[in-house]
Amino acid sequence: MRRGPNATLSLRARISLLAALAVALAVAATTAGIYLTVRAQLYDQLDADLLGRARAAVGGSLSNPEQLVFIPADALGDARAGLLTSDGSLYLPRGGEAPPIDDAERAVAQGRTDESVRGVTDDLRVVAVPAGGGTALVLAASTDSVQATLTYVG
Repeated sequence: MRRGPNATLSLRARISLLAALAVALAVAATTAGIYLTVRAQLYDQLDADLLGRARAAVGGSLSNPEQLVFIPADALGDARAGLLTSDGSLYLPRGGEAPPIDDAERAVAQGRTDESVRGVTDDLRVVAVPAGGGTALVLAASTDSVQATLTYVG
């Protein structure tokens, strides 16, 4: 008996096809779950590192506007820093690029929140911590290292 292109599959072939599809879906779901977990952990680690750097700098020259403006931006490595006052003034290191400022950072400078952590874009994370006297130290860092790792993992 000949079967044409429209012939039905045998029971064995249907079960094999269904099992292969189930395995493929399970592998895809597991891979997506692992990727999302690694992504979340990498961003959490970057945020924790940036917050630690900001907290460690409070009390030093980065939290004093008169001293901050004389620090070369290159001395800060890959971070962009600024000292935001409660009235909205922003002091930057010499030759430095301003970190993004939004309501989250203003709230820290005005004492309405203890700290802020946010992603501005997929390329930049920003943290702010109180620096005393109605100011907030704002640090921004690139997410290039996270993106490189995710590209490698993905």
